[in-house]
Amino acid sequence: MTGQPIIAAILSALVPGAGQLIARRPLRAAVFFVPTAIATVAVYIFVDQGTLGMARLLVQPTFLTAIVVLNVILLVWRGISAIDAFLLTSEPGNREWLAVPMALIL
Repeated sequence: MTGQPIIAAILSALVPGAGQLIARRPLRAAVFFVPTAIATVAVYIFVDQGTLGMARLLVQPTFLTAIVVLNVILLVWRGISAIDAFLLTSEPGNREWLAVPMALIL
């Protein structure tokens, strides 16, 4: 499907799955959105512990390491979602230039 690939990619970078919805791929959108929803629930649970509960966790090195690792994973997930949305909405003939950035990412 062709559409507005830049807008789809930006939306998917902000909310993974949004660009896939623009491309009318609801199942694919759900696959990209579920990890973001899980992360949002985890943040809510973390914040719900109150200031002291958060402070206790934030001084533990293993917790801080886990936060960094999860942030990197979510960043990569958002990038994959944005690239997927871009490819879903762009015309097949206009994708050759994407090989160089993809090679640099990998």
